[in-house]
Amino acid sequence: MNADKQEVCNIPTEEVFNHFKNLFEFKNNNCLDNYKPKEAISQELFECTISEDEIKSAMVGIKVDTSPGPDKVLFKVVKELKCYKVIGYIASIMLMSGIVPDTFKKGRTVLIYKSDDPNEIRNWRPITVYPILRRIIERTLDKKLKNIVELNPCQRGFTRTPGTFINSSILNGCLQHCKQSKTNLFVALLDISKAFDNIGHAHIERCLETLDIPNKLRTLIINLLVDNEVNVQVNPTEQTRAIKILRGVAQGSPISPTIFNIAINCIIDDLTKEDNCEKYGYAMNQDVSNISCLAFADDIAIICKDKYSITCMLKLAQENLEKIGLQLNCIKSKILAFQNGQLIEDNVNISEGSNIISIKKGERIKYLGITIEDEIVMDKNKLINNLTSNINNLTNSFLLKPDQKLNIINQYIWPSLIYPLQTAPLVKLPNYFLKDIDKIIKSGVKEIVGIPNDCPDSMIYSPRRLRGLGIMNAQ
Repeated sequence: MNADKQEVCNIPTEEVFNHFKNLFEFKNNNCLDNYKPKEAISQELFECTISEDEIKSAMVGIKVDTSPGPDKVLFKVVKELKCYKVIGYIASIMLMSGIVPDTFKKGRTVLIYKSDDPNEIRNWRPITVYPILRRIIERTLDKKLKNIVELNPCQRGFTRTPGTFINSSILNGCLQHCKQSKTNLFVALLDISKAFDNIGHAHIERCLETLDIPNKLRTLIINLLVDNEVNVQVNPTEQTRAIKILRGVAQGSPISPTIFNIAINCIIDDLTKEDNCEKYGYAMNQDVSNISCLAFADDIAIICKDKYSITCMLKLAQENLEKIGLQLNCIKSKILAFQNGQLIEDNVNISEGSNIISIKKGERIKYLGITIEDEIVMDKNKLINNLTSNINNLTNSFLLKPDQKLNIINQYIWPSLIYPLQTAPLVKLPNYFLKDIDKIIKSGVKEIVGIPNDCPDSMIYSPRRLRGLGIMNAQ
């Protein structure tokens, strides 16, 4: 299934070092001034110890083969030794004292290729891997933080809600409503330049001070952010010299998404203020509030009723981003412009040199993993081709037993189909298409198990507790 050749970074090590040194070793001290500190939750109401059960719970979601940090401690070893109690002691001492061990401050950054020219360092995403013990403790702290902090309800990234599905459904609802009611609609899909890497520690600290969270938890989170250093793994044999991390949150760190959401929450709050929603937002129904913004971490969509409204909201977003040291990438941002329900070309100029291009009729863009034109579209041929390729690779493998192959179908191949099928409007899912999906999977299953073609479908789709094969059914 993963037979494609993985890109290896061939950029000279010194060039990689200089790029990330210039990115991470300069502080971003920008922060909003209108946020006032709040009194912390009473320490008596906060449990400063981290229990063995909390550590066990944190370890459940970690893959056994997850990459080790620079200390080379493997998660598999930690799990087999069942040292939950010891890790709980370490975490409790860290929480009570605010001290982070020096070994936890050293990370290993790997480069993941994104797209375009592989010889351009900006096309590689830095994923930082800290020691596994730190990551386990961060998962417990993240859970504590999420139980206390309330984010803007329009922020659905890395929360308990199925955020990508909800946001894409709301956006598609707006697009369809506009076409059916023949109204005007402007949607801006924003791209923030390296948001996770550039967010300032000063701003994060200021935001944490505005929340009703215990001082000890706040202190430890801040101390986990500062004084870190990483070596960037350029290729299997070379890595850079140590680079100090003076800005940003580490992509790959369990607590980073929640910290980033807290840091960006002030901007989402401004975009979704009642006055802005009523004045600029798009009205779907008179019984509910107007829609002005959807957020999934740094993926922000601004939704407005006309061009003037989207211009005002984009200026507000750009000003607030600049106040905290982030930049709106106008080149990668896109506009969906509708007039009387028809998709039109109408670029939006925010300020001098800041112009966001609208998509043309027939042009397609990506938003949260789905393809959008004037509404959600699904490339049926691409999905069928990928499915066929995956099933063929699986059935032709001599390395796996039949029951392992069936597990891979249900645990890896089928989940890759669920999101495209779930987000596509029902009218875009004709019965023949679903039958084709089932036919491809059934033929693969029959070849894997070695059963005749006329075997009843009920045997394939019935649960395993009823002696079936437990394969999911697209229809």
